[in-house]
Amino acid sequence: MHLRLALCACSWAGLAHAKSGFSGQQQVPILGDPPSGAFANSASLPTVIPTIHDTSAPDPQKECPGYKAWSVATNEHGFTASLAIAGEPCNVFGNDIADLTLHVSHQTASRLSVKILPTYIGPENTTWFELGDQFVAQPRWDGSTTTETSHLQFEWSNEPSFQFSVSRRQDGEVLFSTFGHKIVYEDQFHELITNMVDDYNIYGLAEIVRPFRFGTNFNATLFNVDNADATDSNSYGSHPFYQETRYSKDQNSSAHGVYARNVHAQEWLMREKTLTYRAIGGSIDFYFFSGQPNDIQDAPSTALESIRQYQRSIGFPAMQAYWAHGFHQCHWGWSKVQDLRDVVANYRRANVPLEAIWTDLDVYYKARPLTNDEERFSSAAMHEFVADLNKDGQHYVPLVDSNVYMPDKDDPDDVYLPFTRGDKLGAFIRDGSTGDYFVGKAWPGKSVWADWLVPSTHDWFANELRIMHEATPFSGIWIDVNEPSNFDNVLVDHTLYSQDSRDSRKLDFPSYRINNFRSTHQIIDGTIALNAMHNDEHATREYDVHNLWSVGITKAAYNGLATTVHPGKRPFIISRSTGIGIGQYAGHWGGDNESKWGALYLSISQALIFQMAGVPMFGTDTCGFGGPDSFEELCARWTQVNAFFPFFRNHYGVMRAAQEAYVWPAVAEAARRVIAIRYSLLTYMYTLFYHAHTRGDTVLRALAWEFPNDERLRATDNQFMLGSALLITPVLNEGSTSAKGVLPGISENTRWYDWYTLQEVKSGKSGENITMEAPLEHINVHVRGGSILTLQKPGYTTRETREGLYSIVVALDDRQKADGDLYLDDGESIEQDATKMVQLKYSSNKLTVGIRGMYHATPALATITIAGLKRRPKNVTLDIRGSQHALRENIFQNETLRITDLAQYFGDGGWEHEFFVQLS
Repeated sequence: MHLRLALCACSWAGLAHAKSGFSGQQQVPILGDPPSGAFANSASLPTVIPTIHDTSAPDPQKECPGYKAWSVATNEHGFTASLAIAGEPCNVFGNDIADLTLHVSHQTASRLSVKILPTYIGPENTTWFELGDQFVAQPRWDGSTTTETSHLQFEWSNEPSFQFSVSRRQDGEVLFSTFGHKIVYEDQFHELITNMVDDYNIYGLAEIVRPFRFGTNFNATLFNVDNADATDSNSYGSHPFYQETRYSKDQNSSAHGVYARNVHAQEWLMREKTLTYRAIGGSIDFYFFSGQPNDIQDAPSTALESIRQYQRSIGFPAMQAYWAHGFHQCHWGWSKVQDLRDVVANYRRANVPLEAIWTDLDVYYKARPLTNDEERFSSAAMHEFVADLNKDGQHYVPLVDSNVYMPDKDDPDDVYLPFTRGDKLGAFIRDGSTGDYFVGKAWPGKSVWADWLVPSTHDWFANELRIMHEATPFSGIWIDVNEPSNFDNVLVDHTLYSQDSRDSRKLDFPSYRINNFRSTHQIIDGTIALNAMHNDEHATREYDVHNLWSVGITKAAYNGLATTVHPGKRPFIISRSTGIGIGQYAGHWGGDNESKWGALYLSISQALIFQMAGVPMFGTDTCGFGGPDSFEELCARWTQVNAFFPFFRNHYGVMRAAQEAYVWPAVAEAARRVIAIRYSLLTYMYTLFYHAHTRGDTVLRALAWEFPNDERLRATDNQFMLGSALLITPVLNEGSTSAKGVLPGISENTRWYDWYTLQEVKSGKSGENITMEAPLEHINVHVRGGSILTLQKPGYTTRETREGLYSIVVALDDRQKADGDLYLDDGESIEQDATKMVQLKYSSNKLTVGIRGMYHATPALATITIAGLKRRPKNVTLDIRGSQHALRENIFQNETLRITDLAQYFGDGGWEHEFFVQLS
């Protein structure tokens, strides 16, 4: 949930970015630190003009001299060189670094590293420039790639100053070029400009709520802040990775990725001919991904492969517990345990499947995290409630707010044990000047924040989660306000944050003012002081690691749950704030959206960019969290969309009308239908997560990724794909009983089958919108020809569904072929005793099922359906365990063969033995 401080938002059309400056209240520019005591006893910060909108701000390209390279030393996979400033320092937004070192490394065939650091780095400035791999994985040379075997080439020049380009060896295509621009490198400001092709297509740079494809006139700010779902602005997360796709006249495309390994506040300024990268700290540490598979020199480059390469560099996402893919319900505003019981009972009565019920801060005592209000949500009552849930195969997920209440030291009755235990370990971030704990404000009042840079804090948090679990057992947690959010709007006790003479930088009021979309645009608006000090050996400042605070708490939570609370089990964590690599530990929900049609539409692009960021476990609050009350039509349509998102939760805020799926008849019916589809597909979705976890695949796909040679799909974000097999076309407009969308790939002979009938849809031309009927309870789903899906009979819970009979659906392509796979394990263990991979292939009128692994899945295989057959087979034969069986229980109608009554041959489980089915 979100405390709505004065918030400046602009429309997703990007109009607010078109002009320099702002209208309305007079702006007070602050170029550095305010005078001592200038705003003492003030209740808020002054508003400033972001530098990109300040017409009086200096232009670094005009003011700064750039660098010259010298002392080049080559090695087999790259080279190093010294960079010397090429003139008088400009010091536009900080202090120029006169001597730099360039490191160029062809780390793998598909990844090139370009890193520029100050030549001198000592104990006093290590954290200013170096990002340790204990925070973010440091990609390294694979030990075999050379400059000759790399897909990428690096070229540079010293005229008129140092500039470089990265190109693809295969065709010489330039992917990134600073030629014609100077490199600016100061202690609190970097600028790197690359030339762009005409009408370029870039995607990513999460988290910004906006349409999927960036335009050529947009300012993307990455700085974690409690900013609700304001469009076109920085928000809860920062992922400095973009993917670019280029289309050629011969109807082919190429793709590559660019990753800036930097967690400081930064901006990416898109203009018609250039893309400018600006950061207010760290180093220039860039990685370029060719988009070509490592082992194939001349393979085409694709967006999906460049995304895999990025995720391989930051760490693949966690494998989720099977139950986490069920349908979840949450609300901020339940007042007692009986409210929770009533919701669970109402879902059961309406026969709408419910996997888990969540609670918000209502359960806390005086809004203090990690506690129970013993009057309204007593431990005894919650124990009994959770036991009843678990007996029925359901789960409970509580909130973990990320602040820690600080008791009044003058009140002996004001006791908060999580603080007391943490205080003994010195587990909290400190004020940069006094050395005392930094104190801000959150829901319970005065609060402190944990310091994730020291191991003892992780131990403290694991113990707190254990104590919390003993009070109320839970299956997973969701972590909120972990940007971190500070409600005091940066003024504590009406005293301005002070600067520390031990650090010469301007931390709370840097000279370069990012376009932070809080009401004041100040970088410290709504968060803890960036001058705050951590307890590690370097006394790291929050300024240097702010965008990783959420990664710290989720990593600590993951390890605590996996070792202390549920030893050996996969932790289920959903985090509001995110940063580089967080997908290894947690999923993400889209934050405090509003119950509006526009928010529903934008949720698709949100979901897609988090697939890119390596956080596939993503979903938005179904039906909307805030704003106007949700209503039947919107909630039905939203439920249909989110049923195909990896994370599926209905959540709404305090003092809002109820919006559980059973509240309205049409929503209940839509939910029953679409959850039945989702649960039947759980094995498919789970397999997609396995591929995400092991090789960096995306679970959801943009149409442009799956059909990379159709330029008309480059901005499509009103449709999406679940894996490569399923196309989802939702209704996103009020009052519509039909949906418009494309059936992509028609020109390449792609076949599409209606999910509900398995009849091929033959209408529509390539790239042409068609109208699909969609009454309120219906969402259009199509199966791609060439796909094989393994399904299970859906139950009320995921546990029941795992016990349901299996079926196979084969959707043939134009060559009468198809393939698919299925991954099986116990659904909960981090280290598996046994797994199984099932490979399914249809070719030459034969379905072949191959099996690797020893995991035993009990349910039998009951039916096989083959869609798109050109003729009815005369004979259908099953060959299993050396025996052949004529299958006479089959129906052929409308080019679809349905083979039934198979369970008798699979009594010991559907995937215990390899088999094939021959049609003749």
